[in-house]
Amino acid sequence: VFPTKPIGSGPYKRAAFEPGQRIELESVGKHRIMPNPPAKRLVFVNVKEATTRIALLRTREADIASIPLTSKKDLVKAGLRVVGKPEDFFTTIHIHETWDTKYPVSNKLVRQAMAYAIDKKTILETLYQGEGFLTGNHATTLAFEWVPNFPPVPYDPQKAKALLAQAGYPSGFDLPLYAYVRAPVDSIEVIEAIASMWNAVGIRAKVTPIDYAVFRTKWQSFATEGGVDVLTHATAFSQVAIINTIHHSKGLLTMTRDPELDRLIEATVKGKTIDEIRKSGQQMMRYMMDDQAYEITIAVLSTAYGIGPKVATWQPSILPNSMDLDRLTVNP
Repeated sequence: VFPTKPIGSGPYKRAAFEPGQRIELESVGKHRIMPNPPAKRLVFVNVKEATTRIALLRTREADIASIPLTSKKDLVKAGLRVVGKPEDFFTTIHIHETWDTKYPVSNKLVRQAMAYAIDKKTILETLYQGEGFLTGNHATTLAFEWVPNFPPVPYDPQKAKALLAQAGYPSGFDLPLYAYVRAPVDSIEVIEAIASMWNAVGIRAKVTPIDYAVFRTKWQSFATEGGVDVLTHATAFSQVAIINTIHHSKGLLTMTRDPELDRLIEATVKGKTIDEIRKSGQQMMRYMMDDQAYEITIAVLSTAYGIGPKVATWQPSILPNSMDLDRLTVNP
């Protein structure tokens, strides 16, 4: 019922709705949480292609549009402003079917080598335009499970080669690397950079373009052949729900079958207080990301938005799932 007859108590009401396409909101006037609405009407349009969103900004048909971080410098050079919503995502490398011994990624030393082979600092500074920071966490600072002073695995290609040799792969191995763009911060350039860094130490990453829906089916049916993908996770006050889904042995999209990790996940899920959740969650984080290297975090990132001349000021906050319209002002 709600999609066709929505009700609410916010400063805007729905004026028009085309499922999957666009929604128009109309101000209700003076409101207790937004005494001075920034605009009488707001129109949100679902435009999947980043190039189209950027074109709409350039022609002033759009006033605000999410953009890939890799496009930031070009837009600024063109005279458009870019603002960032801090800690909106973090990018990680998923390593699939780690329990299956016929795949090299089942070996912890191989997974550690994969982490040492990636120059995360260069990726952050060049491809992500410096819009974020490095961490070893599978989370942003908002999460209860966040581990302070948890640096990423350093870039050390020689260490990576040594670990591969120790694991029994002195000549490297072939690795499927699935490439898709699902969120504004996703970037094929980042995936290609990771593949190049792996290839330099002997991990022969084969970049395979694929639609995310098709890949998700392969993921859920354990048919990635010990492959990897690069995925962005949205920030949240707790990460245990997604970790439970993708790392618990019984998770819908599990990549891991590890009884100790299951125990730590379950303890975090069952936590009754913030302190309990934080304690078990940090243990879970350390075990998953450091001890076992089941995932590799590249960086915590901002979502970049290009804004047109109609927007006077707007600075999104760190709060998840919020457009922060109360921080928006428009030119007359």
